[in-house]
Amino acid sequence: MTELSFEGVSVELGLLLPDAGLLPVVVSLALIGVLNGPLDVALFTVRQRRTDPAWMGRAFAVSMSLNFAGFPIGSALGGLLAALFAALQPERVRGLALLAAASLLVVAAIVIPVWMLHRHYDTALAESLDKLERYRRIAATHPLVTRQLRAMETRDPRKFFLRSGAPALSAAEAQESIRSLVEASGGRLITMAAPVSKEEGRYRHVSVNVQLTANIFALRKILNAIESNTPYLFIDNLTVRTQVPANFRPAPGAEPETFVQLDVSGYAISGS
Repeated sequence: MTELSFEGVSVELGLLLPDAGLLPVVVSLALIGVLNGPLDVALFTVRQRRTDPAWMGRAFAVSMSLNFAGFPIGSALGGLLAALFAALQPERVRGLALLAAASLLVVAAIVIPVWMLHRHYDTALAESLDKLERYRRIAATHPLVTRQLRAMETRDPRKFFLRSGAPALSAAEAQESIRSLVEASGGRLITMAAPVSKEEGRYRHVSVNVQLTANIFALRKILNAIESNTPYLFIDNLTVRTQVPANFRPAPGAEPETFVQLDVSGYAISGS
């Protein structure tokens, strides 16, 4: 498309050359520049949207080769037409050139608005197709989501909560779970503060402050046991302090005891 414009420039100048003067040539070049700008924008936009990114360099290389090939072709045609029309009257030559320029202007006045209108439709269509593709991918997950939902429905979610009923029952279960987990993992329980219960809508939040001593290996087991316990328990505000001086060197295979303080919390279903 652009290479044809180069040929058209040469042809039109060839029509204007015989006794036409400078003004028609200037007007012709101005019209060509005005019309060529929107056409170039449209052409490059379509080319960039339709060409695969991996082929973009090759596509533009071929296009520019054809563009510059239009110069010698147009020059040859322009010279030939200038020779053919040299015998005609100057007024007729100028009239033909102005008619060609006016025709291009009319075509551009029709084509550019139509292209702008259809560009809006192209953008809307591309967005709709992208949205449709995303919906299709979501719909394709329906069987998997359905199976997972049914698997969740077969489970008993109440086993992940502390004992329901009075707050004292939930607190007692939390304390007993913490005590057994610490002792089974090799730690030594120092104190366990009275549980604090807080109603949060449908659920009751039970929190216990715990102090214990354990070496680093036992502490790792304790933390893992608490966070993998059923009913679910959660650890907050963990503090670990050493009880030996900085230059202390333990015997081979022995680890010093550390002081550990943490809050352990769980949830119960209220009103059940």
